[in-house]
Amino acid sequence: MRATGYLKSLDDFRNVPVGLAPGHTNPIGRGGTNPDWSEIRRGISELDGKGEAVGGVIVMRAGKNALETIDAIKAKISSLQQGLPKGVEIIPTYDRSELIHKSVATLKDRLIEEFLVVTLVCALFLFHLRSAFVAIISLPLGILAAFIVMNWQGSTPTSCP
Repeated sequence: MRATGYLKSLDDFRNVPVGLAPGHTNPIGRGGTNPDWSEIRRGISELDGKGEAVGGVIVMRAGKNALETIDAIKAKISSLQQGLPKGVEIIPTYDRSELIHKSVATLKDRLIEEFLVVTLVCALFLFHLRSAFVAIISLPLGILAAFIVMNWQGSTPTSCP
């Protein structure tokens, strides 16, 4: 769109010519509805083409539990929703909690599978049930003991180098 001069009123905007084809123009006022020019633009982006949106990012502190943080944020958002003006809402666009739950479920499944494979390999190669039983029991107990010591010292997997 190209125009010369100053646009001072809504009628000036309606009379701006819009080129449809070479040599054919049509003023904006004839095509469709005019937007409400008095409406103040509040956002700098749109969400799914449904209107203006303002974005925000929540950053978790180092060493904190992600699921506890996400649950606390969800609780805070639900309490804030009640005090928002009409037409304003908070819409989370990226929620990692489902990803975390799926990752934990996958980890549990893999640990069970690996425990069964270790049991089978120990039993096959040792050819002695009591000797295999010692290895089968001592490996998970050793890992459990390491986690107990880490917990006692206040270490978490995220705080380890």
